[in-house]
Amino acid sequence: MAGPGAGPPQPTLTRVTLLDRLTEALEITDQAASYAAHLEAWRLAFQLPYPEVRAEMLLGLADYHAELAHYDSAATYLPLAEHQFRLDHNLGGVVRCLLRLGRMADYQGRYAASLGYNQQALALATTGNTNRFRATAYLQLATTYTQVGELAEARRYLLAARQEAEQEYYPDRLNLALGGLGELARQQGHPAEARHFFIRALAVSERIADVPTALNMQLALARLLADQGQLPAAATAGRQLLAHLQAAHLLLLVPPAQALLAQVALRQGRVAEAVAYARQSLAGSRRAHLLRGVAEASAVLADAYARQGRYPPALLALHHYLAAHDSLLGEQARRRAAVLENSQQQREQRARIRLLTQQTRLQAQTQEVARLRSQRTVFGLGAVLLLTLLLAGGLFWQYRRRQAAARAIAAADLRQRLAADLHDDVGSLLTQVSLQSSILRELAPDASPLHGRLDALATTARYAAQQMTDVVLCLHEQLHTLPQLLARLRDHAHEVLAPAEVDVTFAVPATLPAPSLPPEVLHQLYLIYKEALHNVVKHAQATQVTVTLTVAAALTLHVTDDGRGYDGSARPGGQGLRNMQERARAVGGTVRYYPAAPSGRTVEVQLPL
Repeated sequence: MAGPGAGPPQPTLTRVTLLDRLTEALEITDQAASYAAHLEAWRLAFQLPYPEVRAEMLLGLADYHAELAHYDSAATYLPLAEHQFRLDHNLGGVVRCLLRLGRMADYQGRYAASLGYNQQALALATTGNTNRFRATAYLQLATTYTQVGELAEARRYLLAARQEAEQEYYPDRLNLALGGLGELARQQGHPAEARHFFIRALAVSERIADVPTALNMQLALARLLADQGQLPAAATAGRQLLAHLQAAHLLLLVPPAQALLAQVALRQGRVAEAVAYARQSLAGSRRAHLLRGVAEASAVLADAYARQGRYPPALLALHHYLAAHDSLLGEQARRRAAVLENSQQQREQRARIRLLTQQTRLQAQTQEVARLRSQRTVFGLGAVLLLTLLLAGGLFWQYRRRQAAARAIAAADLRQRLAADLHDDVGSLLTQVSLQSSILRELAPDASPLHGRLDALATTARYAAQQMTDVVLCLHEQLHTLPQLLARLRDHAHEVLAPAEVDVTFAVPATLPAPSLPPEVLHQLYLIYKEALHNVVKHAQATQVTVTLTVAAALTLHVTDDGRGYDGSARPGGQGLRNMQERARAVGGTVRYYPAAPSGRTVEVQLPL
């Protein structure tokens, strides 16, 4: 059972497995005691990321409540288990939930619903690991038809279940099929045949340690002894069986065993013993909602009380018997009608499907004739049209590809030409202006008022040349990498910080990746960096600047100084901080300002790669 990622803690999964095995063992010996283990396994299973484990624990809880006749609780857990199986795409688990819903509906006397659930299960159990559930569906269908008196239909399904179980070797289904055939033979008055099937079912159950089914077969054999008049043997077998059933807490089988002992005791003349067993059977049947058990126990009590001369309780027991018997007859009639109606609906549905199939086949044949007539023409036209479209599409794609390549080459050439022209022509002119200004200043008299203007002109020319160089750097395609950007950052730092007597340190990895940076990101990062150094020189009164460049999910630049710090408020007339934020937002990045330790401040720039 594989799970995503690292999976759950192994001790939790191991504990769930051990608890599941413990519940299986307890269910054989003590059904009621297994409840705590069921709950703990269910709680731990929901800590695991496996829907199938959770579904199995929910299914175990539903089975526990169904065995105790707590059908409302079982009906609560079964839809939850089916949902978990569907999450795990486990078709076999879904079929198992349908089968349990069918069995519960049969216990409750909702026979039409039971047929529906089991037929759904048969429709799904056709391939893969679901084939093994077909025998179970056949068994439950046979049980339902037996309850409503359709014995021929019940026998047909029992034989199908036995064949399926024998072919695929499902002993836990074979014993149930044999037991069903034995009960059918007993009801039809064939005791020898019934005994043969019961003994075979008991042997298979004991071989596979199926204790509940083995005890049920022993109950059937004891009832068969009573039917044949072997009362002492039936009483001995019944008492031993009752002790085993009570020890295993099989609450659905205890009332029938008590009723059998009450009937045998009454026929042997042990009236007090018959009353005791019948009262126990009546109480258990009422708790388990077994209407047939209520009728059998009430009949014994009415007869036993009458023999004791206790006529008021005898009349009351007779009243209970008649009410239960009438309910059984009415319920049986209604259930039989529901089953017959269900069967009729299925027959009508199959007839409609056959009719629709024939009509569809006729329409398909008519359409096939028309299609064959026009197929060649349509195919030829379609092929021509498809080839034309493919050819046109290919030519258009080639044309667009050539155009895009030409535009890219032209844009690159234009950038290179612009960069070269700016650097060669405009750069040379600005350099000459700066030199000529310096020469004129040297030639002018010492006290001449032209000194200040010539110095300003030289400074402006040098600044313009520097700005033009930055623009050229952004135009050059080959300069859009981190190592080349770092070299430019170093150059500018030394140009700006050295005259201001500020030391600079670069903290960068020994090797930087060299992805191609978008020109706009490069340009904005460089301008933000220049503005940060300008603010250090102008406002920080710093002696040391540290520049850090890192590359991870984003490109991150830190400029940290040891100056007097900055509180984040805008200076009067200052636009530097606002400009940096706007430049970062223009390319989807951010700029933060925060104090540095022990003094100064840090400018943090993060831009997407």
